[in-house]
Amino acid sequence: MPTSKFAEEMRANQANWDSRAAVHERSVFYNLREYVENPTLISSTVDWDRRTIGDVNGLEVVHLQCHIGTDTISLARLGARVVGLDFSAESLRVARQLAADTGAKAEFVFGNVLEADRLLGRQFDLVYTSVGVLCWLPDVRRWASSVAACVRPGGRFYIRDSHPLLAAIDYERDDDSVVLVHDYLEDGQGDRYEGLYTYTGDDTPLSSPVAYEWRHSLGSIITALIESGLRIDLVEEHDWVDWQAFPWMVEESKGRWRFPTGHPRLPLAFSLLATKPE
Repeated sequence: MPTSKFAEEMRANQANWDSRAAVHERSVFYNLREYVENPTLISSTVDWDRRTIGDVNGLEVVHLQCHIGTDTISLARLGARVVGLDFSAESLRVARQLAADTGAKAEFVFGNVLEADRLLGRQFDLVYTSVGVLCWLPDVRRWASSVAACVRPGGRFYIRDSHPLLAAIDYERDDDSVVLVHDYLEDGQGDRYEGLYTYTGDDTPLSSPVAYEWRHSLGSIITALIESGLRIDLVEEHDWVDWQAFPWMVEESKGRWRFPTGHPRLPLAFSLLATKPE
């Protein structure tokens, strides 16, 4: 783990994700058995993202913050030569076992994404990260620098994540009003949360329920990537997100949750594609 003023918070997040991985391994939400039984299965995350990233067959790809590897293995099934990186040893244990059970050719590396360039020691055609990633990181500029260093000249970087606006909304209301209770703009301080259960809906309590999240505005994310030498090719904002962020949201299609018809539309997720100039 990197040494910084946020080392304690990052260690808490590491323990939190270790405890989540133990639950996610058995969860119907991830349904790992289905990946073993169906050799053509592609995760809904990668299935949507490939509309933007295109054909990855034959590309060298690194999947940052890969968690238990369902998206990593999906990229491998699409023909990528893929490496997954994550700071949770328990997540990587599950990912390596899933790769072995499915016969997927995927390598997994332990370490923090803020040090990905040093840990991986090479560059890739595509650096990929998707869904629920940036909120766990205290320093978006350091992240962008690490990301850009992993992209080879002419290569691309892709991210899809929840929109920063979501982090400012009150989740505790019991009606369908969208009320801002947190800063949208970052203040450099991590917010401490203690949630006994993970997002999959499983009723198994987490052994390490404390986690810290940081807010990063869309402007700061884009600027950090530009300052790190990447050229921004595409930024899209989406009126859906991959989970039921509020109980009154409706699932329009598998893994796509929106506000109900008639509710004002807001950006709930974003996607970004960038290139490193040759």
